[in-house]
Amino acid sequence: MEMKGTESLEDRVKRVVQEEVVIVPYNPLWPELFEEEKKHLFDCLPHALIKRVEHFGSTAIPRVSAKPIIDILVEVTSLDAAKEVIVPILISQGYEYFWRPAFGNDGPPFYTWFIKRNTDGHRTHHLHMVERDSELWDRLLFRDFLIEHPAMAKEYEQLKRAASDTFPNDRSAYTAAKTEFILKTTTAAKEYYTMKTSCMIRKAGLSDVEAIKEIYNDAILTTTATFDTEPKSTEDRRRWFESHDARHPVWIAELDGKVAGWASLSEWSDRPAYNGTGESSVYVRPEFHGRKIGTALMQTMIDEARRLQYQTIIARIAGESEVSLMLHKKLGFVRIGTMKEVGRKFGKLLDVHILQKMLE
Repeated sequence: MEMKGTESLEDRVKRVVQEEVVIVPYNPLWPELFEEEKKHLFDCLPHALIKRVEHFGSTAIPRVSAKPIIDILVEVTSLDAAKEVIVPILISQGYEYFWRPAFGNDGPPFYTWFIKRNTDGHRTHHLHMVERDSELWDRLLFRDFLIEHPAMAKEYEQLKRAASDTFPNDRSAYTAAKTEFILKTTTAAKEYYTMKTSCMIRKAGLSDVEAIKEIYNDAILTTTATFDTEPKSTEDRRRWFESHDARHPVWIAELDGKVAGWASLSEWSDRPAYNGTGESSVYVRPEFHGRKIGTALMQTMIDEARRLQYQTIIARIAGESEVSLMLHKKLGFVRIGTMKEVGRKFGKLLDVHILQKMLE
């Protein structure tokens, strides 16, 4: 590891490695602490250098005990530029900087790593800055896999507690004790998500209107994902489809030779001042739920919205739609407000949450 300052590199590494490992119960404020730090990074660092900012590690897994340190993975366009530009900015704010090996103790590849502390000197955040092709992005697969598999998440929690009891002042040994589980689970996650996302996303055409109608009508009749209450005709869906254009696309996801879902980016308002704001919609056939179709469609929409130079995407989600809320949150949408009891469906008054994703 490399770190700048008056303390010798060897002493700094020794000090950091010997800091106590403490595992605490899950804190529901951890996601908020991530969002605050993410905002701070975008506020103080050049936008041309940073892209994705993701919450990973155990504090990103609900209901799992962890070290109370928010691990953040940051995509930088260049590690050389990060060392030249970002490092001085964050060091001036009190962050500790290391040029750290991604795996093991001393071999390449290396990356830019920071420790942020509170006024008591306790670690609060770790920033891992890597380029787009870094293998460290696999940590997101590990995170998502444990979120979807609570039993394995609990197994990981027990492993961490045992490791912290055995190596309370040796962070290297603590990390090594988890390595086999992490590698095995990451391999399983890669296989799992490759299978689940092996679908084709394409722009929709008029020939897809019937499938779009079927999927939407099922949502009308069985869910609160839409506040429509009566099934739509093919002609109605044709008019809806033709109201979209190159700036407001509709996408289809195909899997196993069948239309598995669709998504659209629609006008938020017909007033010209809102031209940079779109509204998202995504629907998946029930038999394809749990296979990451919604994630693939939403990511395609976000990427296209950036290409079309949108500033922001808005989503309106009923309060009962927990799966949709989790999906949007995972993709960087932030809840900005709630309209209380604005809709009635299936005999119940329902809230609607407004979520927003700002596009860099």
